Amino acid sequence: MIAAIDNSLVPGPDGAGYGFDSYDGKTVGMGIFDNLAEISILFASMRVMLETGARRGTDYLGGGPNRNIVTKLLKYELKLESIKSL
Repeated sequence: MIAAIDNSLVPGPDGAGYGFDSYDGKTVGMGIFDNLAEISILFASMRVMLETGARRGTDYLGGGPNRNIVTKLLKYELKLESIKSL
């Protein structure tokens, strides 16, 4: 399973400057996934100054029985950094 959550908060210094959404006072980002088991959450590690798009964050979730393979594929193909594995 692979899912992309667009317009989400990118944590850490690389995330400064990326925009994100919130709904009913809840920020779209990693915090909404804390209760999911066996999910890897990844995000792009490009600094906002190098971004050429709309400068909005995206979280990528990988899970299921092949979670490790999915995580490696996301890291390689999209040049993502793993920040949390539940």
